Amino acid sequence: MTRPTVSLTDSPVLEAKNATLRTSIEAHVAWHGDPAMLADRDRLTHDRDRLRSTLARAQDIRLATASVVGCRKRVCDGAHCAEFRIQVDTVAHGTLYTWHTEAKFRALALVLTASGAVVPDVPSTEVRRFTETALRERMQLLDNFLSSICDNKALEWGVRVHDDICVFQLKARAKATRYSSSQAAQVRAVLAAMTEDCDVHDEFKHLRARLAEYTSGDVNKILAAETSALQDDVRTLQRLVAAGDRIYMLSARVVESRKVTRHGRHVDEYQLAVETNSRGTLTLWHRYCTLYHLRTLMLTKYGDRASGLPSLPKHSVFTVLSEACMIDRVAKLNAYLEAAMADEKLQWGLRVDDDTRVFKYQKPRRAHSRVSVASTAGSSDDDEA
Repeated sequence: MTRPTVSLTDSPVLEAKNATLRTSIEAHVAWHGDPAMLADRDRLTHDRDRLRSTLARAQDIRLATASVVGCRKRVCDGAHCAEFRIQVDTVAHGTLYTWHTEAKFRALALVLTASGAVVPDVPSTEVRRFTETALRERMQLLDNFLSSICDNKALEWGVRVHDDICVFQLKARAKATRYSSSQAAQVRAVLAAMTEDCDVHDEFKHLRARLAEYTSGDVNKILAAETSALQDDVRTLQRLVAAGDRIYMLSARVVESRKVTRHGRHVDEYQLAVETNSRGTLTLWHRYCTLYHLRTLMLTKYGDRASGLPSLPKHSVFTVLSEACMIDRVAKLNAYLEAAMADEKLQWGLRVDDDTRVFKYQKPRRAHSRVSVASTAGSSDDDEA
C-alpha cells in the first residue's frame, strides 16, 4: 500500500509564478498568433468544458470506498491551513481524487450525527502544528472516520470531488447506464481528467516548457495542433453526451423506400422519420429484415399482446422486390409502427447509430425496464436477418 504523502512546502510563491507564466503565454499567443485561429481555440475550449460539465452532471456516481491518502500545507485567507487528499474509489466510474479541509470533515460528521448515526469523533479544531508527525496523526484520525462511514452501508452521504462531480453512498440502486464498454471507459477518463491533481511544481515545469515552445516555434502551427486536438475532444464528448441522453420516441413512420445492392444481392431499405422529445425529427434508413426482426423480438417478449398488432409480410431473401411489393411493405410497416406506438404497454426502441438510441416507453423515464431494440447502426452496416 502506498504511504500517504505529506507536503510541507509553501506554494503561494510558486503559484504566483505559474500565474505569471500563464499570462506570458497568452500575451505571446495573442501578439503572434492568427486572431481567427485563437478565437477557434478559445471557442472549442469553452465547448469542451461545457460538454465535460454536462457529461459529469449526468452521471450517477456511487461510492465504493474513500480514504485519506495525502496532506499539504496551504495558505487560505492569509493563514496557514492543512488540506487533506481524499482518494474516492467508485463502483463504476474509476478512482477520483479531491482535496478538503478539516472543516468539511466536521460538517459531514455533524450532519450524520444529527441524523442519529454513531460515527468516530472528528477533531473540533484545526491542526496547529505543521510537522510531519502531527499531520500524519491527523490524517489517521480522518481516515478512520471515512473508513467507518464507508463500512456502514446504512448511512447515506456524499463527497464533492469537483464543481460538477459528486459521489454518493446511497441505499437505492444506481441509474442504469446506456454506455458501451468503450464509452464507459471514455467517461471514466473524462472524470479522471477533471479531477486530476496537478502538483504546483510540475505545473511550473510544464508552463515554462510551454512558453519556451511558443517563443521558439511557429505559434500558428502550435495553435493548429491544439485546435485539432480540441476538435477531437469535443466530438468525443458530444457522442458521449448523446449516448447518455434518454431520447423518447413520439412517433415513427416510413417516408421513403429504396432498393440497393449489398454483398452482391438486392435488399430493400426504408427511411423512417422518428419524432423525438429532445432531438427533433431523426431520419434513418433500415433494412426490411431489421424491422421484421423487431416484430420477432416484440412477439418473444410480449406474446399474445404483440401478436394482436398488424402483421408484416414474411422476410425472405427470395422475395421479388417489385415496386408493388415495396409499396405494400411501406403501408404495412406504417400500420405496424402506428399500432406499436399506440399500445401503452409495449416498450421498444431503435438504434440510430453506434451512439444514439431512441425508445418508446410504457411510462416516461422508466429507468430500469428492459426494452426490445432493433439493432440498426445504419442500414448498410446491419447484417441481422
